[in-house]
Amino acid sequence: MYKRLKETYQSKVIGNEEIYEKDDKFYPNQKISLKKKNKFIKILKFQHNMFSKYDITYSIYYGTLLGYARNKKIIPYDNDVDTIIGKNNFKKLISLAENINIKNIMYNEDIYKYKPDFSTDNIFLVLNKSVLNNKGYGIRYNCKGDQVKSQIDSCSFNGPIGRFIIGGKTHSDIFIDGNEEYPKTIDDMFFINKEDVIESKLDGETISVFKDNIVKKRLEKLYGKDYMSVPKKYLN
Repeated sequence: MYKRLKETYQSKVIGNEEIYEKDDKFYPNQKISLKKKNKFIKILKFQHNMFSKYDITYSIYYGTLLGYARNKKIIPYDNDVDTIIGKNNFKKLISLAENINIKNIMYNEDIYKYKPDFSTDNIFLVLNKSVLNNKGYGIRYNCKGDQVKSQIDSCSFNGPIGRFIIGGKTHSDIFIDGNEEYPKTIDDMFFINKEDVIESKLDGETISVFKDNIVKKRLEKLYGKDYMSVPKKYLN
């Protein structure tokens, strides 16, 4: 089991920023804007409530999981939130996206039909089902619903299977659990069972996360055995 150090961070709010002390164990002198952090918190709350409502099992993942393991805080220099689901839960998301009565969940190819205003503080969930057909490189559609060749906004992603979007710029990526190669079909995905996860807190917000023994295995696989160490480029 990984060991989360006690009292590993100290920070204070100055103006519109949260600033870590120079002797902080992980993020000395790092800053995160409160505006950015508050949007992360809002999107964490929204996705947890939505996944709970529709009985979708998930865990925070990648950098979000790494921040949780270190000190249960969002990494100050992270640019998004990451989550992971299994095939049993992805099928539920598909059914929600295909329900025309649920206006804030849609396929990216249907953006033109629903015409959501991504610039507001409303949160939308966009799914890119074509990702499964092209090894993780699906067809891109921008926030206007136009097909594009590159990521020009938060809607035009093609790596994650889905993305919660707020304000057109802040998002939480949803990845699917599978083999080393990107799953080509839903059947290639793994299950994430309820007994694999627990409810916990990240920056004071309730989230779902893998149990400690799974966290250790996943982070070692993603970042190596020294994942609790911060790269030198982030140490001021």
